[in-house]
Amino acid sequence: MSGSPTEHLVYGHTIDKLFNDVLRDKLTPELREALRQKGLDLSQPILPAYPLLVFADCLELTARHIYPHLPLEAGLRTLGEAQVDAFLRTLIGRATFSLLKMLGPRRAFERITSIWRNGNNFVQARVREVSRDTLEVWVNEVGRQPDSILGILQGALWHLTGKSHHVRMEHYDGHACTYVIKLNG
Repeated sequence: MSGSPTEHLVYGHTIDKLFNDVLRDKLTPELREALRQKGLDLSQPILPAYPLLVFADCLELTARHIYPHLPLEAGLRTLGEAQVDAFLRTLIGRATFSLLKMLGPRRAFERITSIWRNGNNFVQARVREVSRDTLEVWVNEVGRQPDSILGILQGALWHLTGKSHHVRMEHYDGHACTYVIKLNG
């Protein structure tokens, strides 16, 4: 699926690692068929890119199916964490996180836009240090799923530090979202 130059696209390798690797054992035949109807046919080679709306539909469908006992927001956060796991299963992901661990979370998050651009053509982020142990992360486009990005931030912090950190949404306007990260130690 190719789109107009301004269409928000999620790259196929991002989708491939998430659905065909990290989530593979959790995808029932019913979920695979529902994903196919939304535009993601996992029985065929993954396309070079998918529209953000297709990816968002597929994430919501998957969260509801795999985590029916959780509210949608919690399921999306869990899938966000799974997206970090998927990235870490790539050569680029392992190399990137090896470097980022040496930099520490503050300096690692300064590179967040270039890291996210590995998986899509639209995300931009800004990081501001609020205090010694608090960061503010603004993301230009989270679609209708700010909780998925919250999960990505939580997952990235876990892999960077081996610790849980408090991440919360500060402001969401339907597109952009600001997150506040409270670093623990």
